[in-house]
Amino acid sequence: MFLAACSSTDTGEGLGETAASVGAPPVPNGQPTGFATQGTAASYCPAVEVRQGTGILDKDEGTELAYSANIIGAQSTCRIVDGQLRMKVDVGGRIAPGPAAPGAVQLPLRIAVLRGDDVIYSELGRVPTSANAGGEAQNFTYTDDRIVFAEPKEQNIKVFTGFDEGPPG
Repeated sequence: MFLAACSSTDTGEGLGETAASVGAPPVPNGQPTGFATQGTAASYCPAVEVRQGTGILDKDEGTELAYSANIIGAQSTCRIVDGQLRMKVDVGGRIAPGPAAPGAVQLPLRIAVLRGDDVIYSELGRVPTSANAGGEAQNFTYTDDRIVFAEPKEQNIKVFTGFDEGPPG
C-alpha cells in the first residue's frame, strides 16, 4: 500500500525529522529575529510531547481515504520577558493524499500547556495545507508563539500537541 511509508508512532521516533527539518523558515543571515530577541533565555523550557493517540489523523470521504496526516516532531523555545515565560511551539508533519483527496485541507492542531493537572493554556489552531488526489505527500508546519504564563518556580509544566477534531459528532 502507498501509505505504509507514511505511518509513524505518535512521537515520530526513528524518522530522523523534526519540526525544523520539515520546513520551518530559516533565520535570515543567521541573525535572530522576533521571538529570539525578546527578553532573556529561559533556564527551563518544557519539551513538547505528542499526546498519545493524537499524532495521526486519517480522514475518509465515504469509503475511501481522503488523506492521512501525521505529526513528525515538535519543539519549544522559551524566553523570560518581564517575569513571564513566553513559549513558542513549532510542530511539523506530513500529509499524504488518498484516492478521495479533497484539495484544500485545514488540519485541526491543538497545543495545551499543563501545570500539574491544571490547564494553563489550550489553543486549537488550523493548519492550511492541501491533499490532491494523485499528488505526493507534503510537509506542513505550525507555530504557536502566543503562549505566556508566570515563570514557573518548579519544573512541573507539560506541553502537549496533537490533532483535535473535537468530540465525535
